[in-house]
Amino acid sequence: MADSRVVVLRKFDKNLLKLNFHTNFRSPKIKNLIQDNNSFFVFYDFKLKIQLRIKTHSAINNKNNISKNMWEQTTLSSRKCYLTEKEPSSKTTLPEDGIPNHLKGIDPLREESE
Repeated sequence: MADSRVVVLRKFDKNLLKLNFHTNFRSPKIKNLIQDNNSFFVFYDFKLKIQLRIKTHSAINNKNNISKNMWEQTTLSSRKCYLTEKEPSSKTTLPEDGIPNHLKGIDPLREESE
């Protein structure tokens, strides 16, 4: 079973008991889910001050209608997080966020975020 992963919950369908979240496709999470789609995800609700660890059977949606629709609903400030120059979990000797210098302090253009 894959390690627990912290993700940002984007949508919850209470009728289908389906969780939707985004992650960078370059993330180690994706490689783990391809190898084993049974996983644990960790969610934190800052208002309720609780953390949830949920066991799931995961499906990866990439470059399909589901991912396209979810991406369209994502704000430019959130899309910026996926424009890092280094892959997620990359090792570095300096504290850095990986955001390109020309995007420091601003949101990307929609075209740039695609």
